[in-house]
Amino acid sequence: MNELLLLGIVFVFSIYQAYRYARIDIELDFATWALWGITGAVYGKDFLDCKTPAVHLWYLLLSKIKQDHQVMRFIHYSFLSVLGLIYYLLSKDATGTAIFIVLVHSGFLYAFNGNVGDIPAGLILISFTITNPWIFVTLMVLIVFYEPKLVLSVLAMMLYRITDIWLPTLTWGAVLLVIAGYLWYYKHEIWQNLWYQNITIPKRMTKYRKGLYMFMPGYTSSVFLYLFPLFAIGIYYKPDILYWLPMFLYIGFIALGKVIRTQHMMPVIAWIAGAGMPVEIAIALTIIDYSAAGLYIGDIWNRFYSGMKQTIEDARKIGLALRELQGTLWVNSTNPEIYIWAKKKPPYGMLELVEINHVAIERREKMLIRLYEYPADWIVDMPGGVGIHYDFKGYRLQGSVGMFNIYQRIKK
Repeated sequence: MNELLLLGIVFVFSIYQAYRYARIDIELDFATWALWGITGAVYGKDFLDCKTPAVHLWYLLLSKIKQDHQVMRFIHYSFLSVLGLIYYLLSKDATGTAIFIVLVHSGFLYAFNGNVGDIPAGLILISFTITNPWIFVTLMVLIVFYEPKLVLSVLAMMLYRITDIWLPTLTWGAVLLVIAGYLWYYKHEIWQNLWYQNITIPKRMTKYRKGLYMFMPGYTSSVFLYLFPLFAIGIYYKPDILYWLPMFLYIGFIALGKVIRTQHMMPVIAWIAGAGMPVEIAIALTIIDYSAAGLYIGDIWNRFYSGMKQTIEDARKIGLALRELQGTLWVNSTNPEIYIWAKKKPPYGMLELVEINHVAIERREKMLIRLYEYPADWIVDMPGGVGIHYDFKGYRLQGSVGMFNIYQRIKK
């Protein structure tokens, strides 16, 4: 009874969190993934991203319900709770479900920020309860399609059950090979775009990160400090090395990229939630998370990620001001959320995304040609940022908002 009461409380509270997260200012990750659905900019064609098509297709699907980023975000965060309830219906583990719902919405894991680990976390948790080999393998395919960094974890989980999943594994393997062959032969441009974004660019990004590259910065240390006690408690209640091995394979895999950001730890909550911990741990976690977060009342960005607050607030003001103005818009900064607020499509086939813009050499060259051939009517520029050092000859400065300058092309 205590478990069901706790589950009811955290489920209702998670809907409140979904509402709160939906209404805060958006940042570059979510903006990149929502571009397709809100502005019509096609993934791979009109902009690059180092993420698989799955997250972009997910938000494209949500935009079909309503082409409004607040509605899309509310549905997304509510859906995470639904994944938890599916796990509960299959497992009757109310305590584990409550732990999952608390963690998958936790501000301390930057759940409000764009991440590709939350839905895979729910699918991994559900997979623990699946006995049907076809459904299990399908879930594994979806997990990797959404977050390919989980590939080693998925392979380990599949290897544990290879004797009963070999047929669906071979079938899915054949299907994926046929799809890959079709794209390579008949849709070669799409294939090249997918390979470029999901293989070439991530490899270049890793090579670009010299040395230890921000080894154990504050955001990594904080999330480890938050989760490691739960790891320890989970291992105590489920001392099974084969259960935890996929989780550690995932952590090891992302460590190879030399950057472990807070959001990267989202998938590991599946193993924590499924470890069979007692309800007292779930109650303590709920109290600690909600109280330390100030019940998620007030300014979410300022509380958890204050360094982003002013920039994305200024980006919102600029985007809304440009929404009613005619003409094309080019954002010369790492703030594609301006396109979302302005509801304008990026014009040159590329966004100034951190690290991607430095390693996407071929696409950058094409972008520069188009930039000078077809100058944008409006330019939002962040001087000293990581964008292009552009010559604003032929433009008039119309105003500034924070660190951004807004230019309008002078028409002859």
